[in-house]
Amino acid sequence: MSSLSETLQEKAKNELGEKVEWRDRDIQALRDLLKSDLALHCPLEDDNFLLMFLRARKFDYENAAKLVRRYYEVRIEYPDFYKKYRPSFAKENYEKGMYLKLPKSKETDPVPLLVRLALWDPSTAGIDDVIRANIMQVEKVIRSEEVQVNGIVMLMDVNQLTWAHAKSMNPFVAKRTMAILQHAMPCRVKGIHYVNVPHFFEYVFAMVKQFMSDKLKSRIHIHSSPEYLKEHFSLDVLPESLGGTLVTEPYVKSWAEEMVNSEDEFISRERYGIKRVETVADNSHKQADAAGGITGTFKKLNCD
Repeated sequence: MSSLSETLQEKAKNELGEKVEWRDRDIQALRDLLKSDLALHCPLEDDNFLLMFLRARKFDYENAAKLVRRYYEVRIEYPDFYKKYRPSFAKENYEKGMYLKLPKSKETDPVPLLVRLALWDPSTAGIDDVIRANIMQVEKVIRSEEVQVNGIVMLMDVNQLTWAHAKSMNPFVAKRTMAILQHAMPCRVKGIHYVNVPHFFEYVFAMVKQFMSDKLKSRIHIHSSPEYLKEHFSLDVLPESLGGTLVTEPYVKSWAEEMVNSEDEFISRERYGIKRVETVADNSHKQADAAGGITGTFKKLNCD
């Protein structure tokens, strides 16, 4: 049963091609596709999980299945990044308001996610810690059906960003971040706003931009001053520090609690992933081992 209002059901129909009467059929179609992937271990019986990926790919079954697999593949490709993929590791930064889910003005608006880099202390937290905590808050909000339909908009306040912060960014980190956010997360990124940018920001952004899709590039907004945010956001959803009227303290407390209290959810997802499928060749190797044979992968040697 969907928790979407009639308004959001209509939006999902118009923008995503979702029809309530076809939902069970669509979910089953994706489930059948994923069952054929013997290496993939995911919560196949969780309709909400499958629906999240269908919405992210506008109910294209094949693309939704690819996204599910990619969601797990990045955990193999970047194991160090996912070692601390639990909210408890970012508890301090959530509690001081470095990351914050802001309210929306309208039911159909994307949810604004704020990152305040002025609160980043590079002596205690590395660039991976900063990016990981943001990715985790994205993963948290996209479990909401409303967010799956409306999407998210990121508000990156880079006020007081120094070279000590910026030098942590490198092409590998930029590529990995975009690989995860664009191609391995079932979310609709409706915009990214950078505000209070320093003079050297162009250098950092150029590094990230090369890994962005054309669609995402078209949704990037760079503001030298918070004054320009008023063209995109209502004052009641902007913090006072960004020229709005929102008092953030209550939101900081509630969002930090929501993130930290979701620890078990993140832990429970760790049991899923890509598993190795035993093949006929594997069995042959085992038989060879038992007979005292030599197994392994060999490379051609260049000998003089």
